[in-house]
Order: sequence, then C-alpha cells, then structure tokens
Amino acid sequence: MSFKIFFTGLLLICLILKDEISYPQVQNDAVIEQIIESIAENVSEDHDYSELTERLNFYRKNPLNINRVSKEQLQELVFISPVQINTLLEHRTENGLFLDLLELQSLNGFDLESIHRLLNFVTIDAQNIFAEISLKNLLKKGSHDVMLRFGQIIERQPGYSRTGSSDGPAYLGSAQRIFTRYRYSYANTIAASLNMEKDAGEKFLSGSGNKGFDFYSASISIKGNGLIRKLVLGDYALQFGQGLSMWSGLGFGKGAGLTTMAKQDIGLRAYSSVNESSFLRGISGTLNFKHLLITPFFSYKKLDATLALSDVPGKEAEINT
Repeated sequence: MSFKIFFTGLLLICLILKDEISYPQVQNDAVIEQIIESIAENVSEDHDYSELTERLNFYRKNPLNINRVSKEQLQELVFISPVQINTLLEHRTENGLFLDLLELQSLNGFDLESIHRLLNFVTIDAQNIFAEISLKNLLKKGSHDVMLRFGQIIERQPGYSRTGSSDGPAYLGSAQRIFTRYRYSYANTIAASLNMEKDAGEKFLSGSGNKGFDFYSASISIKGNGLIRKLVLGDYALQFGQGLSMWSGLGFGKGAGLTTMAKQDIGLRAYSSVNESSFLRGISGTLNFKHLLITPFFSYKKLDATLALSDVPGKEAEINT
C-alpha cells in the first residue's frame, strides 16, 4: 500500500510538470559523454559522475556568457585547464569583450578539441538575468526535472532469507533500490535540488518511526556578480587548492596531459550527488571584496576518519582516510 501511495504521488508531480519535463537523450549528449569518458580514463576508482553530468547538462541548456563568465564558473567546466582559463580571462582584460566566439582560435593553449567542447557551453549574450527575476518568471521560465530510478536483483540473495539463529531475515527492508531526484533551475542564477534514495535491504515507509527514504539531500543555491558570488543553503561541497586541507566531493587524478596535473578548485558548490559521506550540511557563501574572495561556512554534519583493521596480532588499527 505504501508503494502505491508513493508512485501515485510521483505520477501526479509528473503530470503537473509535464510541460517542463526534459528528456536526457538529446542530440548533444554525445559531447557530454565524450567529456565524461576522457575524465574517467584518469580516475582509478569508481566514482559517481551524476553530479558532474548534471552540471554539464545544465550549462549546455544555460550557456555561460563569455564576456561575463568568472574564473570560478569556468572551473566548473572540468575539461578546461587552469592555463586555458587564465589565458581567456587575460585576453578579455587586455583586448576588451569578445565580439565573436571565433576569437577563441587566436588564444594560446586552445586546441581545436578544447574550442569545440567549449562552444557547447558558452555564448555571447548581454542580458541581465537579475533584472528579470520575479515570482512570475521564477514559476514560468524556471525549468523542472524529475527522475525516478528503480532497480532490483532478480535472484533472491541470502541476506533476505531466514537464518537458523534468527526469527527473521538479516535485512529488514525490501530488495528494491529506489532513487528519486527533483531539480529546479532559473537561468544560471537560482537552483534547487532534492535527492531521495533507498538502498537494497533498507526499510521504506514501514514500521514505527520510519523516515521513508534512507538518504535525503537538498540544497538551494544563488549565484551573483556583486558582493555575494555564491550562496548555498543545505548540502554543499568545498574544493580549495589541491585538496590537502579542504576538498569534498569528486576529485580527479593525474592524466596523460600536463594540463590535468592540477585539480580544478571550484571552491563552493551545491551538492547534488547521492554519495552519503562526501559533503557538508549547513550554510556557506563566497563574498567578493575587490580582488579578495572569502568563503565562510558552517556545517553540523559530522565527518569521521576511516579505520583500517590489521590482520597482524597485536597491531592496532590505522587511520587511512
């Protein structure tokens, strides 16, 4: 009965937002897939690329104005190296605004592959997004995205069978994996996200005190060009320097090219992945004081170390992360 109520509610949401629902299988997906594949070659572990894919899809639908884009925004396009970013910004400072995107061919360090990729995410548009913000435009021009992912292993696993020393199964929940995602975005200024996930074996909408999904993640973010560059309320990630002191979320290793040696330190960004550990929860913002950026943050999410147990008798556990 609980599943019927849940899926009925999702169906109603989809019907309400039917004019705004977008489908990910579009012609330009090939560009994003190539970028993800090139990045995956330099990562030795399995990572959740959903946040990165959503970010690139967002900028594909809402291209950055190349005459107004900041260093922080360019860093979110992970296929652009720090050297290329500095070259682009220095060219804009020394020669004025771009008149045509074809000027990218004259920049040192930009090969044809980088330019072709960048053209999918930038434009020359002088519109002032903040001047158009109103409740009517937020409701009418904002984009909505709802996704439901459901999965289950067909074979019955031992963990769901009764054991000889127990009166019930080892797993209290069902074998279904359920993931629900909602995204709202208005141009490149305001964004909101809500993630809800239930893993296989976890209880869902049953029993006393049950909270429904096992994992919830939500955030509201605002971007600006004045005193407040970024403001995030909810779940967020911080990426500074090369990650020696502060880095949460996805990070890439060394690649074949020299331009991938340095990590892209995005700084503050809203967290929208389903990884249950690599994020902070609270409030943070990036403030702009001329040539100085300050990012204060508050988080009440506890982050603990991981202990590696030793098989050697008498040897204590060691902290490995």
